[in-house]
Amino acid sequence: MWENKLKQVELLINRLERLSSDSIWAHRASGIRGSLLEFKEELSSRNQVFSVDLDRILAQGFFILGEAAKISLTINKVKVKYPDKAKIKRKQK
Repeated sequence: MWENKLKQVELLINRLERLSSDSIWAHRASGIRGSLLEFKEELSSRNQVFSVDLDRILAQGFFILGEAAKISLTINKVKVKYPDKAKIKRKQK
């Protein structure tokens, strides 16, 4: 059972680390990542872990990933729909 939780924790840590730093979710993700790193250390050393806390942190992490993905998809749709405007903005900078 704990091996499965450890895999979930590692996956979520890696995915949260890849969030863009200018994302509105990046700051929240860093706090969740810190908690997950602590849980990973405890799971790896076979210390007692409170599954309710771990499940709550995992749920929050997956929620953040979902919200960040929605924003990313919206931005990509806008870039596809209006490619000329995206190019104009880049040239003005």
